[in-house]
Amino acid sequence: MGDEVTKKDLQSLQGYCNKQIADLEKRSNAKLQNVIDSTNKAITAETDRVTKVIDGINKTIETYNKGFADLTKSVNDLRAVVTQHAKVINERN
Repeated sequence: MGDEVTKKDLQSLQGYCNKQIADLEKRSNAKLQNVIDSTNKAITAETDRVTKVIDGINKTIETYNKGFADLTKSVNDLRAVVTQHAKVINERN
């Protein structure tokens, strides 16, 4: 009879196993949360880096657009002067 497993022994074992499972879930959830947190941190850092790159590209585009507009104005001004000179030359001939 000393080797027999009692209902109380099984209940005790069940309680022990449930506690071990709960502890394992708690540790697993904590580790998973750490992975999620570090992944979110990495994503945020990468998003910030990409945003800075895009901002730099946008500023470069603005600079080129302004330069192009200035160049277009200069070409148009030069075209007007050439047209005036051509008109004067044609009037003399």
